[in-house]
Parts: sequence; C-alpha cells; structure tokens
Amino acid sequence: MRPIATRIFPLAVPTQPLQAARRRRLISIICSRFTATTINSSRSACSAQWPPPSRPAILKAMTDHGFLASSNLADQVERVRFTPTSLSLEEFSKLWSVFFQIEYTLSAAYQASVVLLESDDVPGDAPPVQARNLYVVPFRWPFVDRVIASTGANDPIVSGSTLLIQGQQLKGDVTLVLIGGSEQTPTNVLDTQVTLPLPSTVLAGVQGLQVIQKLFMGTPLAAHSGFESNVVPFVLRPTISGATAALAPTPPGGANVTFTLSPNIGIGQRAVLLLNNISVSPSTSFTSLPAVSTVNSSTFTINITGVPAGTYLVRVQIDGAESLLSTNATGQFVGPTVVMP
Repeated sequence: MRPIATRIFPLAVPTQPLQAARRRRLISIICSRFTATTINSSRSACSAQWPPPSRPAILKAMTDHGFLASSNLADQVERVRFTPTSLSLEEFSKLWSVFFQIEYTLSAAYQASVVLLESDDVPGDAPPVQARNLYVVPFRWPFVDRVIASTGANDPIVSGSTLLIQGQQLKGDVTLVLIGGSEQTPTNVLDTQVTLPLPSTVLAGVQGLQVIQKLFMGTPLAAHSGFESNVVPFVLRPTISGATAALAPTPPGGANVTFTLSPNIGIGQRAVLLLNNISVSPSTSFTSLPAVSTVNSSTFTINITGVPAGTYLVRVQIDGAESLLSTNATGQFVGPTVVMP
C-alpha cells in the first residue's frame, strides 16, 4: 500500500493576535515564497523532493520518540520522501478554519510518500490438493413477491399461521427461509411458492423474511452458501387470550391491566393498551400511555387511568401491530374483554 499524506508544518507563531488582513497577507507571502524559491536552481520548492531520511536519522527518531520504538521504519526498503506542495490562500484558510479559536500560524504544506506497509504474519503452508471439483450452475436469483397467510390473501397473519411465500425461482438444491434471525426449513417448496408454518419464536410487529438457497458442493457433498432473495416485510399481529384488571396504588393510580398474548412480547418492544365500551351510547374509548417491555414473556401489565368501571373490549398494539377482536354470527364484536374496577 502506498498512501500519500499531506501535513501542515508551523514555521512561527505570532506573539500577538493578527488582524484578518494581516493574516491573509502572511499566508500569501508564504505561498509566494514557496513558489519563487528554487532548489538546485532547477525546481521550485513546491515541486522539489527532500532526500529521504537516512537510516541513522530514523533510528535517532525511534530513540527520541517512545511510540516509534517498536517499529521497523529504519529497515524499510523504501523511505518516506517529503515534497513541499503549494496551497492556495483559500486552501490555507480552510485548513486553519477547522481549528477552533486558534490563531493563524505561518505554515508550509508537505506531501509525504512512499509508505510501505508490510505484515509480520507468516502464512502457513497448506497441504497439497488431492482432488479438484468444478461446478457450473445457472444464475437463478430467487425473488419473493409477497407473503400471505394460507387461509387467504386478505386474512391477517397471527401466531400459528402458515405462511405462503410467493415469487419466482424459489426452489434450489436446499431451500431455507430466514425469519426472526434464524433459518427455518419449509414444509413444501415449489418454484413459485414456499410453504412455512410460522415459528412460535417470531415476535409480533413488522418482520422481514428472505428465501435462501444453498448449493451442494464438495467431496462428500455438503450444502454451501448460494443465492439469497430480496427481503419482504409482513405484519405479525398479536393475539390476546385473556385479560384481567386490578386497582393500582397511588401513584400512579388508575388500574393495572394484565393480559396474556401470543406470540410473546420481546425485550424492548413497545405496547399500547386500547379499551372500548360499546355497551353504552355513545361508545367510549381509552388509550394507555406506551410501555416498553423489559422481559420476553407471554404476559404483560399496562397501567391506564381515567377509565370508569365496566366491561370493555380490549386490544393491544405491539410495535404498531394491533391485536384482533372476535365477532359473533351477526358480525358484532364480542371479545376479548376485560372488567375494569
């Protein structure tokens, strides 16, 4: 590697603050002097290279500066060369402007190169190759169009649902589904559709899903990384199986509503409680303040204030995904419910 660095070297520090015009004048003088001064009467200082530091000079620097003691700069094949470079007044002003509340200093810019970076690691000798395998496969990139519930494209996805992953070129030597941070084996794989029962470990909310195809290679054959599809989002809605309420001590007062849901609420997930009383006219609704879970659990408690006693339909939003209400034969909402004290 041969990185090139530019550094600003201060020449003198003024003892008194300089007026803006005087500062600009000093910088202009420096730039013009570097342009006019010649080295060996053939090249300007801005284009001339200083001779590389000698090995004794480098050894002395390593002795004088402790942080260089363990380096091997003196043993490098190529040495660092410093070349004066010309900066315009505007470039000098921009450089000094990054130093907050620091007075202008007479400066010169130099370009440093070459720096040879070598590793002290010694590679180990690999054993000889005994057999060679050559594989040629078509470039078939899987693409997922959508993820739906097996019960219908318009039905919500809830815990226990079976997912239908629809797209193109989904079938490979080994087809897996990456969901919830783990690879799952589908129950049925076609080129246009993959069937996967939703794992119970996937949390409610917006989730991502990806089809992964692995290739059989090697002797003996083993699955290796192959192709990966695009990531498609879907919403997993929580399900409340029961809820109870009890008066809360003051503060905060109100009532603590504890509900059981599936899937579990995960650490860091945000929950909001929604209550509706449809037995009164007009119907009333109440919304709790958001609460964040600190544990992974199937039960969660949220405090809500200002709710009159009565029976309420109860819903919960987990990371924006809202639980469902059940209906009777006539289409009226009937549950789940909670009795508020």
